[in-house]
This record gives sequence, C-alpha cells and structure tokens, in this order.
Amino acid sequence: IVFKNQKKNVVALTEKELSKLLNKHIPETHPLNNTRNKFVCQIFLQGMRVSDLQQLKFSNIKGEYIEYTMFKTKKYMKVFISEIAWKIIIYQFKQHCIQENITLTNIEVLEKDLTNKKKEAEIFLQNEYSIQSGYDTVISNKLNDIKNENNIEDVEPIFKEIYDINIQLFYSYKWVIKKYTQTDDAYIFDFLQNIQGKPQYNTIMSKTVNYNLQLKNLQTYCGIDTPLKSHLSRSSYASLLLNSNIDVYAISNALGHSGLAITERYLNGFNTTQTKEINIALSEMFS
Repeated sequence: IVFKNQKKNVVALTEKELSKLLNKHIPETHPLNNTRNKFVCQIFLQGMRVSDLQQLKFSNIKGEYIEYTMFKTKKYMKVFISEIAWKIIIYQFKQHCIQENITLTNIEVLEKDLTNKKKEAEIFLQNEYSIQSGYDTVISNKLNDIKNENNIEDVEPIFKEIYDINIQLFYSYKWVIKKYTQTDDAYIFDFLQNIQGKPQYNTIMSKTVNYNLQLKNLQTYCGIDTPLKSHLSRSSYASLLLNSNIDVYAISNALGHSGLAITERYLNGFNTTQTKEINIALSEMFS
C-alpha cells in the first residue's frame, strides 16, 4: 500500500546515463534510432509526456517554439526548441520530405556539397593518416574540436569546410521548417501517422505500451542501468535541472504543473528564470 503522503522512490537518468544514450552509435536504419530520437525529444522538450509527443505536428512549431495543449491536463504550453531538439526535428522533417517526395532545391545543393566534402575528407584521412575505416567517427571528432574551439589551428581546412556546410544546413532547414509548418499538418513522429481523425485514448495508450517495449530494448542496447520508460523523461528533465541549481518554481513552470505542491511531491527523492534559458543550458550540457 502506498499512502498519499508517503515518499516515493523517484527514478531519473543521471548525466552520465543521458550522455551514454546520446553518444551511443546507432545506425540511422536501425529501428532503435527512431526510438532514441523520440525519447531524447521528450527530455529536451521540457519533459514532454509521450501522449503529447505522439500528437505533435509540424504545425505546432511557431518560430523558435513548440506550442501545444497538454493531452492530460489541457494546459497550454510554449516550449523553446533547443539545439538538440532542433536536430531531431530536422531529421524527422527530412524523413517526411522523402516519404512525401518533397523537393527542397537549395538544401539539396548543400546536401550534395556536404557529401562531396565528406568523400574528400575520407581520401584525406586515407592519404595523410592511413585511416581505412570509421571515417564518420573521425570526422565527427574533428567537427567537435571546431565547435568546442579545441586546437582549431591544427584542424585541417577540409573539416572546417564541412563544419561550415553543416551550420548552413542547420539554419536552412530551420528556416524551411518554420515556413513549411504554417500549412503542414503532418505528425512529426510516426506513432499516429496512419490514424484517421482525432486519436482516441485507447489508441494513444496502445502506442505508449509498444513504445515502452522499444525503450526497454534501447536501454539494453545502450547499456543503461536505469529502466527506460516513457515517463522517465519528465523525472529526468526535472532531476537534471534540480542538480543544476534551478529553482523549484522554474521547474514547476517548465513541466506545466498547476502548482508548486505537485512539483515538490514530484521531486521528492531526488538529490539535492526562464524556461528558454533552462532549455538552452540543458541542451549545451550535452551538445
């Protein structure tokens, strides 16, 4: 029996576990890549409930924010989209364009330039360092050095060119998505793509059960001890903020709680502003 005021053993991902989840290499074609994208978006969109993630559409994107009404509480939410969340949304948008045969001419030119530059980088790595495989990892490390300003003077020009194209692509996709979402009503994720009309409660619960099964597989794949469940995104988001000395009122606002009492009960068991700044800071911790 659990009494109303009894303390609960709250479970949340640690920073180390979240880093492991973000950095684990999962091929794009692997089904768990899709599962990870969903769960990471839950965390970095302010601990969004899976019932809301399921119903999220490109039309919910309003500039730099996602605006939606919570399925459970009917509360209006305005969530700032941090860099990590944007990257996943862009990936989902690219998949949507492929499925719908949507051509983005200017972006396709940049994508081809990027592909060609990566081929040049592979040849460079073969000739200069005798590297014969694992090019993506090496290139990624070089790009991270540029982003984090680590020994930039030692990074070869070809990698700086790739970095610049990636930046252009990121902002180009953001610009296109912001325009495109004014008329598009497609779902961002694939939970409800084949559902006609407004999804029913039973459908949402059924999709959530299947999603939780996929999260268990993702947990094993990434070697994470904490059991992955859809609701873990909310406790993890709150815990990470609390451990970063964000005050309880700001956390309560970010989670969309109706009062501090709910948040305080929610945070019971954890170790001991503005939501835009919160989301940026959290994203930068793992970028």
